[in-house]
Amino acid sequence: MGEERFSRRFGHRPEEHEIIVREDAPEDVRGAILTITESDLDLKPSYLREVLCSVLRRLPDRNNWSEYPNVWGEYQSLIEDCP
Repeated sequence: MGEERFSRRFGHRPEEHEIIVREDAPEDVRGAILTITESDLDLKPSYLREVLCSVLRRLPDRNNWSEYPNVWGEYQSLIEDCP
């Protein structure tokens, strides 16, 4: 016969935390995505914009053709504004 765990015997349970974010990524997470995709993964802004536009079902801005600052700025705006 096994003994009951200390926490169960004395009614200790983990504290439940209220879920405050369900569908929106916090600003820090969005910033991390920008850093990871560009610096850590060494992906070009034009590739990142292409992927994100595909996911969001949006057309890329044809007037943005240079990687920096134009395409990078567009990618950054898409990340910051996406649902």
